[in-house]
Amino acid sequence: MPTVYGYFIFKNYVRLQTNQNTSAMLKKLILLVTITALITGTGCGNSKKGSNEIPGMSAYDLSALGTPATINVPDTTKTKLETSAQSSGSMVIKSGKDFQISITPGDGDLTLKKGDVSSDEVKKFKRYLVDEPNSLVWEAQVSGLEPEFHFYTVVKVGNDSYVIEDVKDADSFSEKAIQKMNDAAKSLRAKEAKTS
Repeated sequence: MPTVYGYFIFKNYVRLQTNQNTSAMLKKLILLVTITALITGTGCGNSKKGSNEIPGMSAYDLSALGTPATINVPDTTKTKLETSAQSSGSMVIKSGKDFQISITPGDGDLTLKKGDVSSDEVKKFKRYLVDEPNSLVWEAQVSGLEPEFHFYTVVKVGNDSYVIEDVKDADSFSEKAIQKMNDAAKSLRAKEAKTS
């Protein structure tokens, strides 16, 4: 009888040890998952102060269009992004009807642009929504039609300057769409060097 009794004691001891090991492993696994979630969670959606991230936007590398720079564009999982290099040297980026910008190398001239905007006989100037040293957003209206909005922004990246504006042959844009495009224009920056 002692061998049968010893067998049951040994079997229960092994089961107890296995349960304790499983419990310890489970605790370690939960701790690992929690730490991973915290690290990942704090990295998602929180941008560093001064970064160029805009909610609903993602960085787009302009190298394929011949410019070593990056700009924020609408999230490409929601809308198709179309890019093209124009023979004039401009780059056009389109994403649906509400995001259509042209990026042209050059210094731009906001004073000249303001003169053009205020003297346009077809698209009558109504008001400026943004009037900054490097950026204009304005409302204009063709007689009998809904108001439309436009922007013109000059951004310096390193030693190069770029004029970024809404595509002129597109349909008219809402104020919200123009503000989003202007915010994207201001996000133009030098391409970050890859770290190994």
